Amino acid sequence: MTSIVVKIDYIKHLFNINSTSLTGIIIYIFGILLVGLIFYIISPFIISLVWKLVELLEAGLQKVPTNEIIIGVIGLIIGLLIANLLIGSVASFCRLILFYR
Repeated sequence: MTSIVVKIDYIKHLFNINSTSLTGIIIYIFGILLVGLIFYIISPFIISLVWKLVELLEAGLQKVPTNEIIIGVIGLIIGLLIANLLIGSVASFCRLILFYR
């Protein structure tokens, strides 16, 4: 990602393009329209993949008994409560280690 930003800055410097100049604004608008068109074209494919994933997860979840789902949710809540209680001491321990380094 950094290399892309560096290349963009190099191109801006090479052609002397400012983001406030008319040329810079036209290039930004062209880039926005190009990316929008690309995503407009590939969005039906992405949407169909997401729907297939949702249907797969729904089919798998329908096979799980209700009591297992309830027990799993209760375990999740208990785990989150324990994690919330422990995060204070872990954070203070990490601050102590980083402070005395």
